[in-house]
Parts: sequence; C-alpha cells; structure tokens
Amino acid sequence: MNPKFGRYRKHFINVGFDVVDCPRLTKRGKNSADMKMTLEVSDQLSHQSRYDEFILMSGDTDFIPVLMRVREHNRFSSVVASTYVARSLKSVTDLLVTEQEFVDSAIMRKFRKKPR
Repeated sequence: MNPKFGRYRKHFINVGFDVVDCPRLTKRGKNSADMKMTLEVSDQLSHQSRYDEFILMSGDTDFIPVLMRVREHNRFSSVVASTYVARSLKSVTDLLVTEQEFVDSAIMRKFRKKPR
C-alpha cells in the first residue's frame, strides 16, 4: 500500500477494499505494486462480470498504457492521487480525485456521526 494512503488502511478494509501489500524489493524501496495493479486491471477487463469502472490510486504516469487499455474497452477510469498528476495522465482518465476528496467522500463519511 502506498505510504501516503497507508494511514487509512483500517478504513479501506472497513469499507470493503482488498488491501494488497507489496513489500520492498530493493534498497531504494522499489516493489512490484505497479506490475500487480496493471496485471489485475488487464485480467479484469476480460472478466465475465464486466466491471464498468476502474479506480487507480496512483498518480504514476507508468499507468498511462493500462488506462488507455481501459478506455479502449469502453470502461470508465478514475485516478485518486495524493500528489501532483501529470497532464498526460489526466488526459487518459475520466475522473481525477485528490486524496483528500476521496477520504472525505468515500471513507470518512461512513465514520462521521449522523446529525440528530
């Protein structure tokens, strides 16, 4: 899990996300997360359930090819990014959401007290 999103781990789990850990493989902190995410999206594009939307929690431009593949399959893509997102990545996704917008609307809403 991206360290920037790691502090929300328990909230992700509580709302039904499947959290996959990808341990560091090098001294510089490299791991296989990008490859795992790309393979998962590729596999799901041909899944019999036909998922209509793919949500990528990364602003990494390495994902441009897989987002282009999502678009080629006439599916909707959203990117949740915690930092600056390159214009080239913005151009291949349908919706860009900041980390704070995502946390406020998708996660924290469930844990807020209901008004009386």
